[in-house]
Amino acid sequence: VHLAGGARYESVTLKVGDYTTLASYGSRAVGGGEPSFDATLVNGGIVVNPIEGLRLYASYAEGYTVPDVGRILRGVNRDGIDVDSFLDISPVVSDNQEIGAEWKRGPIEATAAYFWSKSKLGQLLVLNPATNVYDVQRQRVEIEGLELNVSARTPVPGVSVNAGYAKLKGRADSNGDGKVDIDLDGANISPDRFNFALIYQEGPLSARLQSQSYLERDFDGADPRNSFGGYTLVDASVRYEAGFGDVVLSVQNLMDEYYLSYASDTSNPTDNLRYFAGRGRVFTLGLERRF
Repeated sequence: VHLAGGARYESVTLKVGDYTTLASYGSRAVGGGEPSFDATLVNGGIVVNPIEGLRLYASYAEGYTVPDVGRILRGVNRDGIDVDSFLDISPVVSDNQEIGAEWKRGPIEATAAYFWSKSKLGQLLVLNPATNVYDVQRQRVEIEGLELNVSARTPVPGVSVNAGYAKLKGRADSNGDGKVDIDLDGANISPDRFNFALIYQEGPLSARLQSQSYLERDFDGADPRNSFGGYTLVDASVRYEAGFGDVVLSVQNLMDEYYLSYASDTSNPTDNLRYFAGRGRVFTLGLERRF
């Protein structure tokens, strides 16, 4: 059994002069200042090795990050704002917890982790219909997720397989009552995914065939047109280490799948300027040489 813990002190000072916002935000006069923020953050963890090859752990850590201050200050759309007292530029302080297991023995390596994080004053990107630009809103945010990964050497010499699964769930406080009540949308959370790869490495020749599946998702409390349909892409590559360099042939989107990108499908899909299909099949032949 191994125990670890500690604390650290973080301090941030922001210096901003007087300025006027863009006309699209009403040409608001904003008073500058030098606000400072500080916090003492604690962290700790425990690791247990019950049997050979197996490791179990649990951890707690407080995070401290500065939000997108530039986007926040550009987006001020009301009079009387003074940087010294503007709550929206306060740092994001989050509580992060994780439990997990790792297995490493014989031909198999595997990990499993479940984590959850919450912040009383988180950061969300929200599309402003007046400017068609994403602004930052400060709201309570809670995120939890599961990650599973496994890799194994097969009986065939040089051949191994990898697989991974990730699932995320995020919620936000839409009305300021301190309780999360809506799903994070596609601008603020990535899709669930499943990845698989078949890998060959023997002598100077290596090859990789992989698939990436982004799973469908509906967002509670959001426009149903922002629902994500999901898609699967298959890529392949071959590398040969020749004496004059590495020759690489790769194919992206091997099956020439037609799909809408995640951002296009989940963020204002009625706006043609933000609506894009993904790339089709792409072949790349290259030569790499280290010197």
